[in-house]
Amino acid sequence: MDNHAEKLLAPLLKSQDNALLKAYHKAHGNLLMGLILISLTSLLSQGVTRVLGHDFGMITLLQTVYRYLNVFSLILIAYELASNSDTSPYNSVLLSLFIFFLSINAFDKIDAHSVLAYPFVMIAPLISQGLIQIMTFIIEKIIPQESKKFPDKINSLISELLVFMISVLLVFVLVHMFKYQFVVLISLYLDVASSIFNLYQSVWVFLIILFLLNYIWYYGFHGDQVLSLWFEPMLIIFTMFNLGKWLGIADHTYIINASFYTAFSGVTGSGITGAIIVNLILKKKKNLAIVKSSMVPAIFNINETVMFGLPIVGNKIFKVPFLLAPIIAGSLAYLATSVGLMKPYMLAVPWYFPIGLKSLIATGGHLPSVLIELGIFLTIVLLYLPATLKYIRELD
Repeated sequence: MDNHAEKLLAPLLKSQDNALLKAYHKAHGNLLMGLILISLTSLLSQGVTRVLGHDFGMITLLQTVYRYLNVFSLILIAYELASNSDTSPYNSVLLSLFIFFLSINAFDKIDAHSVLAYPFVMIAPLISQGLIQIMTFIIEKIIPQESKKFPDKINSLISELLVFMISVLLVFVLVHMFKYQFVVLISLYLDVASSIFNLYQSVWVFLIILFLLNYIWYYGFHGDQVLSLWFEPMLIIFTMFNLGKWLGIADHTYIINASFYTAFSGVTGSGITGAIIVNLILKKKKNLAIVKSSMVPAIFNINETVMFGLPIVGNKIFKVPFLLAPIIAGSLAYLATSVGLMKPYMLAVPWYFPIGLKSLIATGGHLPSVLIELGIFLTIVLLYLPATLKYIRELD
C-alpha cells in the first residue's frame, strides 16, 4: 500500500468505531428495508389495479404509512443512539419525539412528514441524547448511589423518570423563554441542512465518492463498509423522498439516491467487474475457474471471487478501468436522467437485484431506462476489454 492510500484509509478505518455514525447508519439501514417493502407493495398494487381495474385501497394505506416514516426514522435513530451510549432507549425516543414536534411547530408551513421536517429528524435524537447524559450526570451527583434505599431496578427506573421529566421541563421552559432566538437558531440549522442535502446531490461529490469506494477496494478493504457511514444514510433519505413523490405525497425528486447508487456503482459487483466476466466468456475463456465461480454471484452483484480471485486487488492491469468504471457509468446515468432519457429511480430496490430488473422496478416499469442501463453496462464491458485482453495474454 502506498503512502497516499495509507493516509486516506487511516481516518476512515478509525471512523468505523464512531458511535454516532454507526447509529445513524444502522437506523437508516433499517429504514431502507421498510422503504423496499413499501416500494414493492406499491408496484405490485398498481399492477393488480391495472389488471383487475380495482384499487382495493392499498395505495391509500401506503400513503398513510408513508406519512409516519419521518417519525419512524426518528425512533430508529434515537433508539440506536441510546443503545450505543448505554442510556435509556425509552427516554431517548420520547424526548426526541418531544423535541421534534416542538421544533416543527415553530414553523407553520412544515408538516411532520415533509422533506423540510427531516433535518429535525436528524438533530432531535442528538439533542435528546446530550440532554439525557447531562441530566443523568447531574442527578447522580445530587443523589449518590449509596443514599438510594430501593432495589437497583427501582432506583434506575426513578432516575430515568427524573431525567426525562427534568429534560422535558428544561426544553419547554428554554424554548418559551427564548422563543425568538429558538426560531432564529432553527432557521440557521435548516439553512445548513439544506446545504448538506444539496452537497450530496452534487454529481461531482457523487463521482468522488464512487472513486474513493473503488480506490479503497483496490487496496483490499471493503470500500462500501469503510465509506458507507459517511454517505449511505443521505442516499436512503433521498430514496424515501422519491418514494413519497411516487405515492403522491412529497414534492421533491432526487436523481442521486440509494437505488441509483447501487445500479451504477455496484451492478455485478463493485467496479462493475461483471464486465470482465463477460469479456472472458466472449473470448472463449468460460472454462476458467474464475469464470465458473463468479458468473452466478455476479448476476446478484456479488464479486468477492473476482476481487480476490482474479484478482482485482493490487492488480495493475485492471487498476485504471476498475477506478473509472463506476465514474463513467454514474456520469452517463446522471446525464441520461437529467435530460429525460431515463426516469429518476423513485422506488427502493434491494442491492442484490440483477441488472435490468433493478431499473425496471426502481423506475416503475420504464423500459427506456432499462435499455439505457444495459447500454451503460456494455460501455463498461468495452472499457474493461483492453485490460482483459492483456490479462488473457499473460495467462497464455
